[in-house]
Amino acid sequence: MEDKERQILGYIKKAGKRIKVQILIDKTLLGIFVGALLGAVLTLLSLFTPFYEGIFLGIFFLTSGLVGGLVIALFTFPNIKKQALILDSKGLNERVTTSLELMGQEEGYARLQKEDTIEELKKLNIKKTFPIKVNKKMIAYVLTALILFSLGAFLPTSAKSQGKELWNLKKEQKELTKKIEEEKKKVEENKKLTEEEKTKLKEILEKNKMEIAKAQNKEELKKTMERIDKKLSQEKKESKNEEVKKSLDSIRNSLNPKAEEERKKNNEKDLEALKDALNKNKDTKELAKALESKNQEDIDNELNKLSDALKNMGDLERGEISNTLGEASSEVSDEDLKELLENLSNEARQGQLSDKNKKATAKAIKDAQDGSLSESNGSSEGEGEGSGNGQGNGQGNGSGSGQGSGSGSGAGQGSGSGQGWNYGSKNGNQGDSSDKSGEQVYIPGRNEGGDENLTGEKGQTGNSQTGYSNNGINERGGSVNLDSIIGDYSKEAIEGLEGNSIPDYLKDIIKEYFEELQ
Repeated sequence: MEDKERQILGYIKKAGKRIKVQILIDKTLLGIFVGALLGAVLTLLSLFTPFYEGIFLGIFFLTSGLVGGLVIALFTFPNIKKQALILDSKGLNERVTTSLELMGQEEGYARLQKEDTIEELKKLNIKKTFPIKVNKKMIAYVLTALILFSLGAFLPTSAKSQGKELWNLKKEQKELTKKIEEEKKKVEENKKLTEEEKTKLKEILEKNKMEIAKAQNKEELKKTMERIDKKLSQEKKESKNEEVKKSLDSIRNSLNPKAEEERKKNNEKDLEALKDALNKNKDTKELAKALESKNQEDIDNELNKLSDALKNMGDLERGEISNTLGEASSEVSDEDLKELLENLSNEARQGQLSDKNKKATAKAIKDAQDGSLSESNGSSEGEGEGSGNGQGNGQGNGSGSGQGSGSGSGAGQGSGSGQGWNYGSKNGNQGDSSDKSGEQVYIPGRNEGGDENLTGEKGQTGNSQTGYSNNGINERGGSVNLDSIIGDYSKEAIEGLEGNSIPDYLKDIIKEYFEELQ
C-alpha cells in the first residue's frame, strides 16, 4: 500500500472514531431513557398497589436499557465505506469514496484522484467537522425518568409495605416448599422404611405443603408452622418405628431448625402475659401466684377454689373474672392454651368451671412451664365421675323470683339425680358414647310435679316445711339429648330476665349467651 492510500485511510479512521463515539452516546442515552421510563411506571405503580416486584423489575429494565443501548450502538457502528460516505457528505463531493474504490491502482487517473483527495482532507478540521455532542433534551428526559424511578423506589407507602410482606411471604413459602420436596425425596430413598410408611410420610408432607401455601400473611404462616410442628411431634409420639421417628425429626428440623428454641421463648412470653392478666383481678391473684410456684397441684387447687368462689358470686363479679380470663386468652400466642382460657372465660360467666377444662388448663400451664407445651398437644387423658343421691321432700313455701318447680308429697316420695362424665380418648379428644345422637343429659323430675306448692311471691318472706322419709324413692332423671331441650331452657332463662332488677348490660350478656346456645 502506497503512502497516499495510508493517509486517506488515516483520515477515514479519525473521522470514524468520532462518529462511533457520538453513536454510542446517543444510543446509550436512549436506552437509559426507555429503561428508566418503564422502571418508573412499575415503581410508581408499587406505591399504590402491593406490587413489590415492581422495584426489581424497574431495576431490571433500567439495567437492560443501559446494556441494550450499548449493544445497539455496537451493531450500528458504520463500516469503512459508510465512514467514507459520511466524510464525503461534509463537502468532499465523493472524493473519499472514489479514492477508496481506487485503492491498489497506480495508473495516472487513480494517482491524481488520491492526491486531490488528500489535499482536500488536509483542509478539513476533523474535530470541528465531527464534534461530539450530548443531546440536552435527551439528558432532561433521562433525568426526569430517573427522578420518577427514584421516587417510586424509595418513597414509603402502606401499599409498598404490604407488597414487601407478600413478597417475603412468597419467598419463604417457596423455600419451605423446596425443603418439603427434598424431604419427600429422602423418604423415597430410605430403604429402611416400608412402602406403607413412605406413603404415610409423603401424605403428611403433602398436607404440610398445602397448609403452607394457604397462608395469607406472615402471622398465618407462623401459626401454620407451629401447627405443623405439633402434628409432626404427635406423629412421632404415636409411632413405634424408630426409623419413622428419625424421618419425622428430620422433617421438623428441616422446616424449622429453631422450633424448640422458639417454643421455649413463646412459652415464657405466654406465662408472663398470663400472670400479668391474672394479677389485675383480686379474685385471680392467687392463681397468678400458683403459676409462679410452678407446681401443678397448686394450680389445680387454685382453679378449684376459683370455681367454688364463682358459685357464690353475683353476675357482676363473674363477668369481671370472665373478662380477666378472656383478656389472658387474647394475650397468649399458643392456640391450645388460648382456647382453654376462652372456655374458662365462658364458663366463669355461668358460675362454674368444668373439671375437664380446669385439668386441661392446669396441665397446659405446667407443660408451658416445663417448656413442652407444643409437645403435649393430643396426649391421652380421661376421667369419669358419677354420683347419685336422693332424699324425700315434703311441702315447701319460700320466697324467690316467682319461678320454680316442685315435686313430691312428703309421704315417702323422693327425687334423685345422677350425673356422670367420661372424657378422654386415645388422642385426648372427648370420648364418644354409644348413642351418636349427641350429648346426653339427665333431667331429674323436669316433667313431674307442678308449681302448686310454690306460693311465695317476690319480696315476701317465706317458710318451708320439710318431711324426711327413710324409704324415699330415688328416681333417676330422664336421659335426653341436650339439643332437644336446650331451646326450652334458653327460652325460660330469657323470659325470666323480664322484670328482673339486674342491670341492662348484664341482661344483654345473658341473652346473647343463651341465643348462641340455640
